[in-house]
Amino acid sequence: MTQLGDIKGFKGYTYLFWNARSLVPRLEEIQRIIDEGSPEIIGINETWLSDKIDNNEISFDGYLNFRADRTKESKKTGGGGLLFYCKQRLDVECLSEYTKCTPDIECLWLGLNLINTKQIVIGLIYRPPSGKVENFIEILEDICLNLRSKRNCEINFGGDMNIDWTKRDLNVRKYKESLRRMGLNQTICDFTHVSDTTMNLSLIDHFVTSDIELYSNSGTIPHGATDHYLVYATRKKAHVKHETDVYKGRAYGKMDKVKFCYDIITNNWDDVYNEMNPNQVWINFKAKFVETIDKHAPYKYFNSRKDRQPWVTTEFL
Repeated sequence: MTQLGDIKGFKGYTYLFWNARSLVPRLEEIQRIIDEGSPEIIGINETWLSDKIDNNEISFDGYLNFRADRTKESKKTGGGGLLFYCKQRLDVECLSEYTKCTPDIECLWLGLNLINTKQIVIGLIYRPPSGKVENFIEILEDICLNLRSKRNCEINFGGDMNIDWTKRDLNVRKYKESLRRMGLNQTICDFTHVSDTTMNLSLIDHFVTSDIELYSNSGTIPHGATDHYLVYATRKKAHVKHETDVYKGRAYGKMDKVKFCYDIITNNWDDVYNEMNPNQVWINFKAKFVETIDKHAPYKYFNSRKDRQPWVTTEFL
């Protein structure tokens, strides 16, 4: 079973999702997650924040935060709320036009920009248990289809859907059919939630992606701070095509040195030996030599990587 420290060794960009059920009392746990796992992006469901809590009170070194507290549009008081922590070195933008807070869905979306790849959109989703699943699916579909048509992006989202993936009821079937229509895959297979009262297990925290082949790891991490496990997914690093410089050089690799030496020896060098002016001797010699080398090792164009690193660095000195 994956432990928190394991994800630190995963190659790629790791996203971690957790229903914290009130963020402020869990700040020490968030710091532990950062110290032990160092995920690139952390998505927190049910922050239970309000405008009385300043960003500085919930910030961590090396991370930016993007939050969407529950609003009056949800027709609920207190609770809810979403927050992303993202490493400062990432090129991330908040897609605020897709942020929603209704009785049926709360969602917050980011755009992650990497070199040589289309934008990676990551959503943090919470479905209130009292909301209507049909409305949740409809809103989620509208957002995903809009993202795909307007931004031509990779779509991912995670969070607490309050839809048990292991069940076979009508709502679960509708949700799964919706994902199939959109070409999306849910990757979490293990239980993610333990009921406080009945101790029943369920799989209600999901990670969904449009590009499953780009994800090398996904799963759950048991966590005792709340009744929800941590859910994670690791995206493979984008392959960066190295920029190149073009340079002109002689193709010595396939040169026949024996034939070259033979031609040098058998050349007629009379215009060199018989010339009395030393400057003209050099000119005549160079012309004859270049004529010979052009025959055996002609000029070609080669590509050279711009980012080639020197083999001697300060570590050796």
